[in-house]
Amino acid sequence: MIDDFIGVFDNALSKEHCEKLIKVFEDCQSLNYCTNRQELGKKKINQDTNLVFPNCKDHIKDEIFFDSIQPFVQEFVNISWKYYAEYANRYGILAELSSHRFYDSLKIQKTKP
Repeated sequence: MIDDFIGVFDNALSKEHCEKLIKVFEDCQSLNYCTNRQELGKKKINQDTNLVFPNCKDHIKDEIFFDSIQPFVQEFVNISWKYYAEYANRYGILAELSSHRFYDSLKIQKTKP
């Protein structure tokens, strides 16, 4: 399950939840709420075609749309905490850290092959 500090949690998200998060990302992309890494000024990844979806009201001004995606984002965060607890239990040093939290934005990346 966890080797070399990399946790892999198969089937942590249902197929339906993954599909909904992909749809949320695509909707954000069509509304120009996504930013590619070139626009963020990362010189070492100038050829990267990833898109980053920031999930915070600083980036998504449409409050109705923002509120509509929150249940899916919150479900993802809740699932992440569940598996983080399992991961942290395996690597006890994490319990020694002063703070464990998610930042105010959730980044979903779409990488073209």
